[in-house]
Amino acid sequence: MLVTVAAAIALGSAYGPRGVCAALIIRAVATFPVLVYLLEKTAGITPLEYIKAALPSIVCGIVAAAVCAALLKALTDIFPVHHAIRLVVCAVFSTMAYVAVMMLFWGKNWRVLREYFKVK
Repeated sequence: MLVTVAAAIALGSAYGPRGVCAALIIRAVATFPVLVYLLEKTAGITPLEYIKAALPSIVCGIVAAAVCAALLKALTDIFPVHHAIRLVVCAVFSTMAYVAVMMLFWGKNWRVLREYFKVK
């Protein structure tokens, strides 16, 4: 897997940061079936179990990305030069969207995450 990440970065770097992102996404999609197959053979995790476990993070990530994309579009007109302000606003609001969706639809997962990161 490390080799495929390095190859994706090397190939995508010719097209800048967006090229690297696109190459990593293509790599993730291409290696997903292999990962699921290996998990099933080594750990006994079925593809359905894997998808059910990953679904909350996938849905929350998509919502957070949509919020960030909408904010970037709106904030570019308001703060055309201030990249740091746009970055902070997008980070805060997309994180809030992620957490809100997780709490709303997968409350049990949210409680598990809170317990895991609880300071003792």
